[in-house]
Amino acid sequence: MKATLAEYAAGAPWQARVTVHASFLSLITAALGLILYAIGLMGLTNGHTRGPLVVMCVGGVLGAIGVISHVEHLVPRIGLVAVIIAILAPLAYASNPFLGAIDPANASGDTFWHVCIGIGTLLGALACLLAFVKKLSTDR
Repeated sequence: MKATLAEYAAGAPWQARVTVHASFLSLITAALGLILYAIGLMGLTNGHTRGPLVVMCVGGVLGAIGVISHVEHLVPRIGLVAVIIAILAPLAYASNPFLGAIDPANASGDTFWHVCIGIGTLLGALACLLAFVKKLSTDR
């Protein structure tokens, strides 16, 4: 930023430099997915009905779509395996309220809920670890 401002002050024509490589669509899709998931999670405080659970499923899928729409930039940066795992993590989060969305009175859904949350969290941590290893290997 400092170099760009110095060039502008020296009389060089203003050139737009892209600092965020993600498209507006991918950022909005992922953000909307996270917001919908949070709204659905907050909606569960009023009782277990289908509405919040469906909103949570849709939110998780939108999060995965946000990552998928940015895949062409992510693969060279963090690697294909990390991107695939980063896509599977929000899908695991999207699948956790799935049984409850089908049948809200399902008593066995708690175990499935916890397993999906655990798998999604572990996948997210693994994707971060793989991205960190890739960053260390490319910096050398």
